[in-house]
Amino acid sequence: FFVFFFELSEAEMSEGEWKQLLKYRLLEPHEVEQLKRLHPLGVLSFHVQQWALEVSMDSLPNIEDRDDLMNALFDKVYHIRSCQHKVRDVLALPMPFQYF
Repeated sequence: FFVFFFELSEAEMSEGEWKQLLKYRLLEPHEVEQLKRLHPLGVLSFHVQQWALEVSMDSLPNIEDRDDLMNALFDKVYHIRSCQHKVRDVLALPMPFQYF
């Protein structure tokens, strides 16, 4: 979620924000470098969420036999993505007219 809020605050993440992600051990140095390369291609928070799904699927034994667990994981991540889209959409709205 840190990455999402950092993305909302500025067009690009500052070096201080990248260092904060490393300081709190939310990302590893090689992951930060990968995200910096991916930055122009899309929304960084989506990449981090995708990585979380992939790690979850790789670390759970016999995940291919557990469709219910896979679906639950994907549903949670897609719900988070949906909420993030709503936040982005609301922030992109113009200021409303004054009420008379």
